[in-house]
Amino acid sequence: MTLSTEAPSTYAINHVAIMVPDMDPGVAWYQDKFAATVIDRWADATSGMEWAHLSIGDFVLELVKMPNFNTSPGRIYGLHHIGITVADCDETVGKLKAAGAEVFREPSDFERHAIRWSFVRDYLGNTLEIISPLKTAKA
Repeated sequence: MTLSTEAPSTYAINHVAIMVPDMDPGVAWYQDKFAATVIDRWADATSGMEWAHLSIGDFVLELVKMPNFNTSPGRIYGLHHIGITVADCDETVGKLKAAGAEVFREPSDFERHAIRWSFVRDYLGNTLEIISPLKTAKA
């Protein structure tokens, strides 16, 4: 079963995320080697997680630091997920779920970046972040 009959141009790579053990060396490496520019950088004091979005030309790289990440079985530093922009996160995730894909983070709003997002796994266990613009309430 295919996801939809939509033309491939309705899907776009949004970003690629890499898990890093330390944020500062990761940001510095991409700035030094690729002249990356920091678009956004933030942390969550409760979880101890940190994120940085870097612009490399017209490509966005997301670096993610999670405390004790590599102490859990199966978790290694490196590629974490690919973000895919779609027109409607809920509709796309619903179709993926109906087609048998594993949804392990249901769609939710992320106000900081004005997106709606969800995590699904492909057939090999790779993580895909499904992203759409956050819809605002109409007056």
